[in-house]
Amino acid sequence: MQANKAGLMEIADVFVINKADRKGVEETHRDLEQMLELSDLADDAWRPPVLAVVATERTGVPELWDTVLRHREHLVATGELAARREFRLREELREIVARRLEQRAREIVTPERWSTLQADVLDRRLDPWAAADEMLGGVGA
Repeated sequence: MQANKAGLMEIADVFVINKADRKGVEETHRDLEQMLELSDLADDAWRPPVLAVVATERTGVPELWDTVLRHREHLVATGELAARREFRLREELREIVARRLEQRAREIVTPERWSTLQADVLDRRLDPWAAADEMLGGVGA
């Protein structure tokens, strides 16, 4: 499962119970189905299937592959694939900018000053926003 844009947990797209030849598979399947029944999926939303697979024996693997293909078709048809890709690219860009800003701040602030600012934040002598402002003070220059 992954966090969505609002920080809430999302339901997986497909649930796969591997090693389905072992004890407890029926209970696991039932529990997942019950969880899905309690979720607030929209009426037209993809309902994640729960598949039992024994990968070492290839039992259920063709069904799993068919499900993956059907899910992809659903994502394309609803525009969700494009939306997810856009979200991932936005997040990747945000992460790159954050890493580069930190790298630039570390070049501007001496290691000693960096440690002092961190200690000041940890000891509550300085709030994190003020410390970040000082760390990034020379970035725009």
